[in-house]
Amino acid sequence: MNRRARGCRHAIDAIPSRWFSRKVFQDWLPGLARRWPGLGRRLALTARQESYTGDAWPEHLKPFQSDPNEQRTQAFTSGKVTTKGHASWLYGRFEIRARFPQGQGMWPAFWMLPEDEDYGGWPLSGEIDIFEAVNLGVECAACEPGGENTVLGALHFGDTPPGNVFVNRETSFPGVLDGEFHTYGVIWEEGRFVWTVDGEAYGSVEASEWYTAASSEESAPFDRRFHLIINLAVGGNWPESTGLGGVATDGFPKQVDIDWVRVWQCDSDPATGQGCTGGM
Repeated sequence: MNRRARGCRHAIDAIPSRWFSRKVFQDWLPGLARRWPGLGRRLALTARQESYTGDAWPEHLKPFQSDPNEQRTQAFTSGKVTTKGHASWLYGRFEIRARFPQGQGMWPAFWMLPEDEDYGGWPLSGEIDIFEAVNLGVECAACEPGGENTVLGALHFGDTPPGNVFVNRETSFPGVLDGEFHTYGVIWEEGRFVWTVDGEAYGSVEASEWYTAASSEESAPFDRRFHLIINLAVGGNWPESTGLGGVATDGFPKQVDIDWVRVWQCDSDPATGQGCTGGM
C-alpha cells in the first residue's frame, strides 16, 4: 500500500475500556437498521453497480474545485451515514465493530470532520481518520502475503491545498479478511491520538506532529468538536492507483456490515480527555 508513507509502529499495550467510565454515545444504527427488513440491529452500507448522476465532489472539497456544483455520472452507488447536526465530541474513545468488503477499488472508512469549521475550510480545521483500508484481499506484488490487509488511521491538517498534509499510522491485520466482526478505534485526548484494533494499540501521534496555518495554538486544529462519518467508497485516486489498479467489477453488490458504534469519554479529566490511557 503506497498512497501514504508508512508510519512507524508503536509498541503500546492494550488499553482497557474500563478506564473510560462514561459511555456517552451508543450508536444511531439500530434506528436506521429498522428501516430495512432482515438487518436486525445491524446496518449495511451497500455498494451496487448501477449508473447514477449526482454531485461530483463531497461538501468539504467543493471549495477547491473550478466548478464546485459539477454533476457527474458514475457506474456505482453506495452509502454514507453521519452524526453531523446530531452529535459531536471533543476528546474520547471512538469505536466501530464491523466487517468490510474485499476487492480492488473498495474503500471503506470510519472518520470525523469538524462540527464547526472554526479554523476555516478543509483541512485548516482538521480531519480525523479512525479506520481506512483499500483493496482488501487483493493479491499483488506490493500486497501482504495472502492478500492486502493493511488498516490505518490518519490526521489531515496544515494549509489549504496544495499546502495540505497528513500523518498516518498503519498495521498489517490479517483478521480484516476473515469475514468476522472486529473493533477499530481511536483514543483522542488533548495533544494525542492512539489508534487501536480489537483493543490493541498500534500507533500514536503527538501534537508536535500536527498544525494548522490558521492558529498558533499547540493542539489546534484538534481542539474542537468533531462528528462521525461512516462510508463505503468505490474507486478514487488512492485505491485505483494501488493494488492491481482501477476498480474490479466482479462480486457486486458489496457492503460494510456495522454491528455498533460507541463513544466513551474520560471521567478522570473531561476537559482534556487525559488520564484514561494509563500514561501510554
